Amino acid sequence: MNDLLDQIKRTLVAGLYLFVVAVGAQVLLADPTTESLALPLAAAVLVAGHALRRDTLHEFGYAVLGFLGAVVAIVAVAAGSAAVDAVPSPSDAVAMVLLAVVLSTVYTITVRDDAALGLD
Repeated sequence: MNDLLDQIKRTLVAGLYLFVVAVGAQVLLADPTTESLALPLAAAVLVAGHALRRDTLHEFGYAVLGFLGAVVAIVAVAAGSAAVDAVPSPSDAVAMVLLAVVLSTVYTITVRDDAALGLD
């Protein structure tokens, strides 16, 4: 029974992380229904699947935190570009690629570092 409850809890946590990634990516898009949203969501689903199989949900949480940091940075650059005409605003496609790269890179680094330290 405890194994089933633990699996349900882990699945709900992974679902929450996926929801945060979806909302964070939609904030950056001019049209939140565009297919550009597929790239960060696909990266998040792949990372979530790996995290559930390898029991590395904490590392997935760190990756989502890095993802949200990248969202804040992109919003700051966009706000700066609106205030100053000399700074180009990042396009939706570039922002989505950047978010997918940040999510997968932070997850990979945290999993590798924990394995190197023997924390896995």
